[in-house]
Amino acid sequence: MHRAGLVGLARESTDQYRYEYKWFINRDFIRKFLIQHINNVASKLMHRINTLGSTTLYICPTCFRGYTLDEAYEYDFKCPRDDTELVQVDVPSELAFLTNVIKNYVGRIRNDFNAFSDC
Repeated sequence: MHRAGLVGLARESTDQYRYEYKWFINRDFIRKFLIQHINNVASKLMHRINTLGSTTLYICPTCFRGYTLDEAYEYDFKCPRDDTELVQVDVPSELAFLTNVIKNYVGRIRNDFNAFSDC
């Protein structure tokens, strides 16, 4: 955990020329890491929303791998992994779902983050 930066180590000298080592939680690093992670996840979800609005996507119902329209044509609308028929993504329901996920994710993380920063 020390190598990852989650905890820090403080060295203090004592009266008898010895050192005492004390561990502490590196709250600033954890806070920055969480903010960066939240931004990365939100960015990926927003990219997915933009992709859904601009292209036609197909998905394999067995392995859930996504394909663009060009890739679906190339594979004759069958998944190259398991030979299952590809299904077109329902864009309105997918957009509503992803928007809801972003709202819930950001709201929940803000509440948890505020609780974490109060500690």
